[in-house]
Amino acid sequence: MQAPAAGTYFDNGGSLHWRKTRGRGEGSTADIDAAVKAARGALPAWQALTPHARARYLYALARQVQKHSRWLAVLETLDNGKPIRGES
Repeated sequence: MQAPAAGTYFDNGGSLHWRKTRGRGEGSTADIDAAVKAARGALPAWQALTPHARARYLYALARQVQKHSRWLAVLETLDNGKPIRGES
């Protein structure tokens, strides 16, 4: 992950007991332009893949989300204060 182009961050107070969590990068037009440029640069290689190869990448991503689902649920709880009730 890259630092924001403008170097600015905003604090996320979090809802869970108003605990301050790590500051989030504040995106700027330069950040959006960089993301679009990266996506456009990656598109030809993605389009050149076969559907089967694309599916392998997407399934690998899904496996990582499943593998780390508990950790992601904890991060979401810290961010917005919603209790974890097994929806993860």
